[in-house]
Amino acid sequence: MNPSKTPLRVLITGGTSGIGRQTAIALAKQGAEVILTSRNESRGMRTAEEIRRMTGNPRVTSLPLDLGTLASVRSAAAQITDQYPTLDVLINNSGILRMKREVSADGFELNLAVNFLGPFLFTLLLLKPLRAAPRARIVMLASDAHLKGRLDFSDLQLTKGYQWLKAYGGSKLAVVAFTLSLSKRLAGSTVTINCLHPGMARTQIWPRETFGERLFSNVVSLFAIRDSVAAAHVLNLAVGLSLEGRSGLYFDRDRETTPSPEASDPALQDRLWRWSAQTAGMVSDDV
Repeated sequence: MNPSKTPLRVLITGGTSGIGRQTAIALAKQGAEVILTSRNESRGMRTAEEIRRMTGNPRVTSLPLDLGTLASVRSAAAQITDQYPTLDVLINNSGILRMKREVSADGFELNLAVNFLGPFLFTLLLLKPLRAAPRARIVMLASDAHLKGRLDFSDLQLTKGYQWLKAYGGSKLAVVAFTLSLSKRLAGSTVTINCLHPGMARTQIWPRETFGERLFSNVVSLFAIRDSVAAAHVLNLAVGLSLEGRSGLYFDRDRETTPSPEASDPALQDRLWRWSAQTAGMVSDDV
């Protein structure tokens, strides 16, 4: 992906733990300039320092970003576009899973806000530096939970009968549908976008606030893969030579596969795009 040997500039959301941290470490070891984000500014700075020390790469920095708050998304995107004229890779890694219904600072159901709506806006606001790079890639972390996900546009906020798997699966269905939709809109450009299910990994996404949640998380950990293994699949989409110029794909770990019929439905993609653009305060066709 980088024949000029100029260090790639990579932005990773949620790079302080789990898959994001392991991805950041691997890229820093390869000599990339890595920008990671964190809701907690001090934690982000501490993680960046740890990775710089661990890898010997001085080009690792951090910036605050709360994907659950659209104002934070706009602020972080403005800081990036002001500071960096080009961006080679954007990895939308950050995500959550909430067992009980919560809402974001903007009043949106939290899984949908953090897993999809925030990354939707963040990605579109960063298209300028991505387009300015010789070749750029966007990587969206999805989940195989999208295969059972549904989007009920009469109640996207799940105010009636909240179920955590329905909420999480729906948010990841939105991620996959957005990936396919944006890929079509970027056709003919130097920017590609793909998404993947990186595997069920041992990360902090699993809630542990109650005894039941801790028990569930412990059981999941028995079957989960290491976050470094999941990160290797993310790296393939971010910098792998086999993905050069390829866009609009869904991967289950390292295997290209077919996303759900719902995610592939052009009517659903268009309706989701219109809702997301209006909700995030974007012009629907401004890409």
